[in-house]
Amino acid sequence: MITHTNIWKAIDLLAAEKGLSPSALAKMAGLNVTTFNPSKRVSADGRKRWPSTESLALILHATNTTLSNFSDLLDTVNLSSSHSPKKTKQSHSKKEKIDIFFSILPMSSLEKSSCFTSEGFPSGTAWKHEKKNPLLYLNPSSSYALIIDTKDYEPVFAYQSTLVISTVTVISKKSYIFYQIKKHPKPAFGYLLNKTDTHLEIQSINSIGSKTVPLTNLKWFHRIVGQSF
Repeated sequence: MITHTNIWKAIDLLAAEKGLSPSALAKMAGLNVTTFNPSKRVSADGRKRWPSTESLALILHATNTTLSNFSDLLDTVNLSSSHSPKKTKQSHSKKEKIDIFFSILPMSSLEKSSCFTSEGFPSGTAWKHEKKNPLLYLNPSSSYALIIDTKDYEPVFAYQSTLVISTVTVISKKSYIFYQIKKHPKPAFGYLLNKTDTHLEIQSINSIGSKTVPLTNLKWFHRIVGQSF
């Protein structure tokens, strides 16, 4: 379902996936840099403002994003929203404050211990749990972050940048993924060249060539949805 909130979140997610702020995305598309500012999403009298079809077409063209891929981002936002904690009525007059933590892990920690469950969710003591979220519109229960503390992945992923990974994002070709093959000691990054009902064709980040991996040989794979510096 397309809602006012979710279509703006999808634009924010597209910007983050390209390593841009919403203002930088607007500038890249030839729009006024304030076009996607939060203040422009609601009018002074409280009416909701929707992005125009022209501005959507321009940002899709500027980022080489298909309408299908943008639809996938909308699906991601909808899934993330559906996983958000539900508000419950408080029996006491004073509401209890609930802190939400975001899981963050330096890449070097992958060499030391097992950091993921068999389904690919954060596990173990190496993770830091911070009261912040690199992408505020993603639910911490269905996303996590990896700090690139090695130069092995340059120039694709910058040294000391933070990658945000979603466990619920729809995976489509021409996107970066984080995955683990069965019987391999640790996960890896890759660029998804193609996806079928039975296989993934993955290009390596830090070496030449690609490989075709049967889905039955994968423990899990998640989509990288943003990079912050």
